Amino acid sequence: MALNPTHTYDKTPQPFIGLLFHALGGVAAASFYAPLKFIRKWPWECFYLAMRAFAWLLTPWIFAGATTPDLFGVLSRAPASALGWTFLFGLLWGVGAVTYGLTMRYLGMALGMSVALGFCALFGTLIPPIFRGELMAVASTTGGQVVIG
Repeated sequence: MALNPTHTYDKTPQPFIGLLFHALGGVAAASFYAPLKFIRKWPWECFYLAMRAFAWLLTPWIFAGATTPDLFGVLSRAPASALGWTFLFGLLWGVGAVTYGLTMRYLGMALGMSVALGFCALFGTLIPPIFRGELMAVASTTGGQVVIG
C-alpha cells in the first residue's frame, strides 16, 4: 500500500476515542511499577533492563509491524537525516528514562517527581526553540524571559 499524501482525513471530533486513549494511557502509567512486587529480590538494574528491553525493543516493533503496511519499505524510503534524529532523540529518551528511575530510587517519590518533572518542563520548553533557532524570539517576550529565568 503506497502512502497517499493527498488523502483527506475526517476531522470530525471523536471525544470517545480521545477518552479511550486517555484512559488507556492512565492505566499504563498507573500500572508501570506493578511488576515490582513479583521481583522484589531482583537488583533494580536487572529489573529495569528487562522492562526496557520490552518497552524499547520488542513492543515498538510489534505495534509498528501491526499498524504499518510494508514497515521496512517505509523505513527504507525515509531520509537518513530523519532516521538519525529519531535514533538520537530515542537515545536521549532512554537516558532520561534511566535517570528518572534513578531519581525515584535515590530521592524518593515526592522529591524525585518534583526534580524530574521540573527538568522535563524546563527542557521541554527550551529545547524546541533552541532546536529551531528561535530562542532569541522566545527570550524577547516577557513570558519567555520568565520561563528562562
